[in-house]
Amino acid sequence: MYYFLNTGVELIHRFGASEFPTVDTSAKWLFVRTGATGDEGCTDGAGGRARYNDKSYEYCPSDRRVYVGEQSMWRYYTDHGDAAPIVGLAHEWGHHLQNLAGIVVRADHQREDILAQEIQADCVAGAWGGWANRQGIMDAEDDLKDVGSLMRVIADFGPTRQHGDLDERIEAFSTGYAQGVTACNKYVPHAPLVQTAASPSGSTTP
Repeated sequence: MYYFLNTGVELIHRFGASEFPTVDTSAKWLFVRTGATGDEGCTDGAGGRARYNDKSYEYCPSDRRVYVGEQSMWRYYTDHGDAAPIVGLAHEWGHHLQNLAGIVVRADHQREDILAQEIQADCVAGAWGGWANRQGIMDAEDDLKDVGSLMRVIADFGPTRQHGDLDERIEAFSTGYAQGVTACNKYVPHAPLVQTAASPSGSTTP
């Protein structure tokens, strides 16, 4: 899985370089091997130090690092196909783009903003998928089945949800896939992802 992660990261960074040629959009990545754990730079829901483990699949904006747990990556790969774990990586990288663009969770719109940012990250993952398809890397038929299988498992439902439901996640991924990363601005209209990240003032090196 470690070598598979490196392949996915390389593809994602190639996409980032093609879409944001004036900005270094590369993130830091930590592969968490089975049984490993440690402190993140972020805090958890209780205000303490968040910890990563082999089931992590998350981005920490404080240290600009994506934590990729070996167990989760293997489960995505074996249960849903080889495209699934990389789409998950592209989603987390989407949160890195949001961080570079200065998109934050507003105190008075916390749940609304978290949900919108998660759906926007699905759109970014779709934009990567569309790029990969045009490069001949992603098979439109087989790999999109993998994505659909993954979406059915990670869809979120209920009144306190913080991720998109199945329809929202598929719609966002499809939007990015067909229209590119610029279309992902619509999910967080108060802070455009592309315009801010691509402008000189948003030029931040991870």
